[in-house]
Amino acid sequence: MGDFSEGLCWVITVEQTVGFIDGRGQWQFPAEYLGAGPFSEGLAAVAQDVGGWLSTDIRFGYVDRSGSLVIDCRYENAAVFREGAAPVRQEGKWGFFK
Repeated sequence: MGDFSEGLCWVITVEQTVGFIDGRGQWQFPAEYLGAGPFSEGLAAVAQDVGGWLSTDIRFGYVDRSGSLVIDCRYENAAVFREGAAPVRQEGKWGFFK
């Protein structure tokens, strides 16, 4: 379980998937990710296995507070948004998503 940020907190289920709960402990959207970070500027980084069953092709993208994947999981790594940009790694190189 992470810390609350912007009213939501990521939680790992017994099935080892990650979703977000609100301050009342209610799920805000389904736990369908392999990992997640805190919300910042309305977005949270999430990790998905994009290669299929038993793959190790983990990619990162971003969800909004409603649970919509607004930036596809295509990055090798991703960090929190600050001042409208977030560090992301793609093809071994770091840059910023704005």
